[in-house]
Amino acid sequence: KQWYQRRVRVSLPIKVCDKGSPSRSCNDFGLTVHVLDVNDNAPEFLPPLTFYVSEDAKINHAIGKLNAKDRDEGRNSQVTFSILNSVPQIRAFSSGELVVNELLDFETIDRFFLNVRASDQGDPQLSTESIVTIIVEDSNDNRPEFDQTEYSFSVQEHQSVPYLIGSVSATDRDTGDNGEIVYSLLEGISLFEINSSSGQLFLIGSVDYESSTTVHVFNVEASDLGEPSLNSQARITVTVAD
Repeated sequence: KQWYQRRVRVSLPIKVCDKGSPSRSCNDFGLTVHVLDVNDNAPEFLPPLTFYVSEDAKINHAIGKLNAKDRDEGRNSQVTFSILNSVPQIRAFSSGELVVNELLDFETIDRFFLNVRASDQGDPQLSTESIVTIIVEDSNDNRPEFDQTEYSFSVQEHQSVPYLIGSVSATDRDTGDNGEIVYSLLEGISLFEINSSSGQLFLIGSVDYESSTTVHVFNVEASDLGEPSLNSQARITVTVAD
């Protein structure tokens, strides 16, 4: 069955002699046999079958190219590709090129599984199917979000310090460094300090109800560690109680 893929031409030396005894005439000549291909090999997919694309890729962005080999020749070895299942975000050309067809969102779908077919152009046509994985990579496209836009706390005067007043909290829908949050106070207030990781707010200076300032208002910022970094702000009000 695989004779054609091993040898496409066979040369046989032939010697012809008469049947006399003794033989008086002999001739030498060569016989060449050309083996014609039939479509007896289906296409075989070649790696990679996993591709990566950033969620911020534009429409028509090239993701990668499918590849397959076919051991036949001519039209029997010409391979085209198609997607069998419906994945509107990804488009496949018959050449095997994979491109972005709709805008991607890592937070909604972080990977796609394509049932793909490689078909030759022989008669009868032969084909092979496989599964291709497209992994969507996160980009820093979400800002941290505080669970409140304003926080109100109260603290008794003459507290020993450091004193935990309360905490703020923010979340980020991204992953990795893009979703890692650090907290900071924007105003240079010497009375308060925030834990950059936990969001816990501490009193670190002395407050006196009888002083002229019993209400302290300042802003807190939550920033992610993405590149570029994204941030959001909330307001904190601390009231000094008698």
